[in-house]
Amino acid sequence: MAAVSSSRVTALLKLRSTIFQTAWNPTGIRTGAKYLRGNLRGPAMANYYPMQLSISKIAGKYPELELCDEDEQERLDDVASRKKRGKGAPKKAKDKSQSRSFLFPYNRRIKTDSAHNRFSIPLYSDDTAAHSPIMDILPPEVYSQIVQVLRPIGKRNPRNVLPIEVILSHVSSGWRRLAFSDSTSWEVIEIYSPKTLPRGEAYVARSAGAAIHLRIDLYDYECHNSRAGSRRHKAFIARLATLLQSAAPRCKSILIFTYHEQTAMHLSSALETTEAPLLQSVRIEANDSVEETLMAETEAEISLISIFKGTTPALRSAWLETPAFPPLQQLSTLYLHSISTDWFTFSEFARIIAEAPNLENLSLSSRGYIQEWPQHHDASAITIPSLRSLNISDGYPGLTVKALLSIGAPNLTSLVVRATSSTFLRFFDNPQFQNQPEGSLGKFPKLEYLTLEFYDMHNANLFAKAFPTISHLRLSYPLVFSSNRFGADLSGAFLWPKMGTLVLEVDKDTHGARLREACCTIATSRKLQNLPVPKFLGDKDVLRVLGASDYLNEVAEMGELTDETYAEFWWSENRRITLDRIGVS
Repeated sequence: MAAVSSSRVTALLKLRSTIFQTAWNPTGIRTGAKYLRGNLRGPAMANYYPMQLSISKIAGKYPELELCDEDEQERLDDVASRKKRGKGAPKKAKDKSQSRSFLFPYNRRIKTDSAHNRFSIPLYSDDTAAHSPIMDILPPEVYSQIVQVLRPIGKRNPRNVLPIEVILSHVSSGWRRLAFSDSTSWEVIEIYSPKTLPRGEAYVARSAGAAIHLRIDLYDYECHNSRAGSRRHKAFIARLATLLQSAAPRCKSILIFTYHEQTAMHLSSALETTEAPLLQSVRIEANDSVEETLMAETEAEISLISIFKGTTPALRSAWLETPAFPPLQQLSTLYLHSISTDWFTFSEFARIIAEAPNLENLSLSSRGYIQEWPQHHDASAITIPSLRSLNISDGYPGLTVKALLSIGAPNLTSLVVRATSSTFLRFFDNPQFQNQPEGSLGKFPKLEYLTLEFYDMHNANLFAKAFPTISHLRLSYPLVFSSNRFGADLSGAFLWPKMGTLVLEVDKDTHGARLREACCTIATSRKLQNLPVPKFLGDKDVLRVLGASDYLNEVAEMGELTDETYAEFWWSENRRITLDRIGVS
């Protein structure tokens, strides 16, 4: 029998696959046919895992059970809360009229200007006739709030950084147009060198109609780059005086801070015939050092001048380090610092007090020894009924004692003095103190807050006799090494019976054991005399030192020194956030 050829077998197999509709694959390549012919694994795998139950599925299948899905409810509450704050997701548009591209049709695609090889971002849509630029929609008051939020608070704006109002004006032409139309965003004017004077002049022009804060801080410039008598410096000061004279009627606050005292006096003289109806605070400060180089026109002895013509009805605070005095009728806070012995005498001080009938807060600080001031042994020479707070700090002994003996303040509640034994010995030996009757309320019968700065911890019993009515005693950076002496002095009979708070401001880790021992002595003696144990206030380091004593933790209350726990005027004033802690808020 003859063999069948392979071609006939192949033809037979191909015919069979055609008849029975099977796959024809003579070469045996992979086609995945066996997987397609295999059974589906989906049902088997689904049946392999048990059914997952959840509260939402059960609640959806059986609504009559009234089940609550807490996770879903919390999600819905969060969504509702975000919508109330305006932070929710935007509503999905149902047609073109509700789409965001229709409501805000501003073409922000970056286009290339091939002629100038630069990029531009247009603020207009393709249909400029139907829509306005976005900066025309933004209200000016909203822009003003943006500037106020972005402006630094409580710290000086770095001089190497552009002010925020200048940065916003360079965002685009729309922002620039809105910035120039809002005069209130240019209200803070800073000038600290000849290079910044043109910018200050531009600020004055842009803020037309708005109340402004003018800050002239020339200390660094004059200290490092200028001579008081040079021709260039004279021209700069003359131009600055002209600007100051023109801007003063719109100023809410004025700061003049210079290195040369003659510069401050020259700028102050420009205000002699100027009206300032909006002025609330003025500060004129100069360097304490005696200058060797003087300006030609001020070589003569410095004389007192009066600044601001007429009245200043809104003026409440004045910080003066030069003999340039504004009207004092409405003044409530007066700083006379770095007082020069050339012009400050007792008669001049009496004149200042007579012109300030509403004075409530007075701070005095001398530059040298005050000689032209008599010592009043019998009684006070000047009575200030409105005075509530008094701060006296002199680098040379004399002013503190003389001022305390000369000033009578029946309503004084706060007193701050630089207390050393050598300074106050003459006060304790004075007849005003020696002739004080037993059980008297002292020179200031309503005194509540007493601050002793750089206290040497001696003669605490004499201070208690001179100021017996205080309820708050603050020791600002005392000589802690002698704190044991202070504790022993306060162990006497019934010293400061109303004292309920003792504030301690000391350097970190300075004789902590001595300070803790002195506080324990004070607490023990007052407890034995049935007097209230004072509440100890301080920073974290002081509280850590005092907290190491179990006895103090048991018998005394301790807390951190804050505005809420200690409401003394001068302490709060030093911590108050101002324009940049030199000027006004």
